Amino acid sequence: NNYIEGPLLHDLGNLEVLKLNYNSLTGTVPLSWTSSKKMRRINLSFNELSGALVPEFGRMDALQELSISANYLNSTIPSEIGESSSLQILDLRHNRLEGCIPTQIGALSQLNYLDLSDNRFDESPLPTEFFALTNLTNLH
Repeated sequence: NNYIEGPLLHDLGNLEVLKLNYNSLTGTVPLSWTSSKKMRRINLSFNELSGALVPEFGRMDALQELSISANYLNSTIPSEIGESSSLQILDLRHNRLEGCIPTQIGALSQLNYLDLSDNRFDESPLPTEFFALTNLTNLH
């Protein structure tokens, strides 16, 4: 709760953990962040971020947590997110995400926490691929 305001930095250097939740950050998540080979945790929840959740997040091999809840993301969840093999926490609740929930999330074998609640997804049953998530302990 620092009330940091303004757009996000583009160069994160060698950061492994980025926690800027509960601020007043605006703009979009910089595409340059997804080129980080060391980034393990990103928590940008409870800000004022907008735009798309970019497919490149799925190419972040070391990423274990992606929490961008309570913002204004207004895209679909890219199917490439299912390629982020180290992902354990995916928290995208309370945004404006739409479309179908990608079945590729079912490939995230390390995932133990998934919260996609309070979005604008198409009404459809939970993808059956989610039943393969044997490490999943929290689903919202």
